[in-house]
Order: sequence, then structure tokens, then C-alpha cells
Amino acid sequence: DIEVSNANGGYFYPNTMACEFIKGLKANGKTRLSMPHVSVTPKVLAGVFAATTAILAGVSYHLHKKVQRGNVQLADQGGQMS
Repeated sequence: DIEVSNANGGYFYPNTMACEFIKGLKANGKTRLSMPHVSVTPKVLAGVFAATTAILAGVSYHLHKKVQRGNVQLADQGGQMS
């Protein structure tokens, strides 16, 4: 370790832990050029989520249209029945 004096005449040792950590990472001298392996599970879950969302949107649209067709106002013809 390196001793460094400060203005008060005392000594302290600078923190070199970060430098030592980085040196430890480059210990084998190899660099990684390829992309890291990406898991398939998140992609599958995203696809399932998208598919179920689309299906539920279609079902809700169908039910909404069905309810709208059922709201026929037959009694609004001046009170006369035909």
C-alpha cells in the first residue's frame, strides 16, 4: 500500500479496492466478443401474453357488439304495438 501524507501531517492509505477488482477481471486475458446467451423463457412468456391479450380483446369486442344489438328500443314507437 502507498502512504500519502495530508496537510495535517498525518498519513492515510488511499482506497485501491476498485483497481484491484478490475485487475482481477482481466486475469485470464480473454475478451468476450460474442453476445451473451439470451434465455428463451422471456420470449415465450411475452408471446403467450400477446396472444392471450389479443384473444381477450376479440372476445370483449364480440360481447360488446352482442350487447349493443340486444338494446333494441321496441317501446319507443309512440306507445302503439304492431
